[in-house]
Amino acid sequence: MPEADSVLVNPPAARAVRRDHSALIVGVIGAVIGFAGSWVPSYWGDEAASVMSATRTWPSLAAMLGNIDGVHGLYYALLHMWVSAFGPSEVATRALSAIAVGFMVAGTVVLVRELAGTRMAVLAGILCAVLPRTTYMAAEARSYALGAAVAVWVTVLLVRLLRGSTARRWWFAYAAAIAVGMCVFLYLGLLLVVHGLFVAVLHRRALKRWAPAAGVSLLLAAPIIVVGYLQRSQISFLEKRHYATAEHVFTSQWCRVPASRDCGVVAHRGRHDLADRRAASATPRRCRTHRSRTSRSVLAQRPDSGTTPF
Repeated sequence: MPEADSVLVNPPAARAVRRDHSALIVGVIGAVIGFAGSWVPSYWGDEAASVMSATRTWPSLAAMLGNIDGVHGLYYALLHMWVSAFGPSEVATRALSAIAVGFMVAGTVVLVRELAGTRMAVLAGILCAVLPRTTYMAAEARSYALGAAVAVWVTVLLVRLLRGSTARRWWFAYAAAIAVGMCVFLYLGLLLVVHGLFVAVLHRRALKRWAPAAGVSLLLAAPIIVVGYLQRSQISFLEKRHYATAEHVFTSQWCRVPASRDCGVVAHRGRHDLADRRAASATPRRCRTHRSRTSRSVLAQRPDSGTTPF
């Protein structure tokens, strides 16, 4: 009978344990799905830029960031420490992104559970884990997976702040998290627009607490915003790519393919999409072996001065 009494007295605690386990389990599954086979494709241009930057000395890296890729500085610094510990191979560098995807998937479970219950949360986490765009991020040595993880967990923090704590230190933590997110991926500053609309529509009374926190986050992120503006010519070509189309918004950014019929690759974890993307990135199939050897030889040179050629 003591066991029965304990179950009857503490059902919320038991449910909380199960919910915590569900987020952890689905997160681990997401990391494993994303990591599996990630070592097969060789580095492509942007990944090579990441690894070449990460293998610089600290002074050389700082000098480079003053000229180019300043907005990626935090990721390069983290990757520098990661590479120092685990090496610059594809499997090592992409493992960091796979781990970040695991955190993103776990955060998705936690976020949806806050809004729609555990069953829907687990379903959302599984869907998040198998999206082709997710597996793509998990198998790429770039900052996108880390940025996505930060975005999800910052949103979790906001939802919990709106439902409970009014302590200033937690709102400052929210502001600091947004600023860190912008240092990882500058466009995460747009989260403030989404969060602001969410607060204004559903939690209008909390606007007086959210608005100052948003202002503090922009103040904390001011250095990276200035760096991004000064180096804006590096990505000026993007304005000519016409990404703001219905097809891109509703299909390509999720499935990484132009036609909605190809979203069936979700069932295959997007791995074929990843291979196709590597093969189609401006290099004929017959040249892939040569490119692989070239990228590895370039990485082996470990430049210590100047700027990255990518």
